[in-house]
Amino acid sequence: MSVKDETTFQCSSCQANWSAGEFGKDCDECGGGALKRNCTLCNSKCDSIYLRAIIDSWDTHEAHWNGSCKLPEEEKQKLIAARIYEAQG
Repeated sequence: MSVKDETTFQCSSCQANWSAGEFGKDCDECGGGALKRNCTLCNSKCDSIYLRAIIDSWDTHEAHWNGSCKLPEEEKQKLIAARIYEAQG
């Protein structure tokens, strides 16, 4: 006999059911994923999966993720520099 975990996690802003894989596409708290998402730096070119920091996301109403990009440091730095350049316009 197996015991099913009845815990359901959902977004406190848009009420998306993260446990069911739902997330609000324009919701800051959902931040582009439910309980797991592709690497936020390289969009999973590195095959890394990030896990949601649920309480941090709830507390700040912004998405928080635990994980790290597995690309070589030089490639990560290039991606970061490109994002900074794009943000500056």
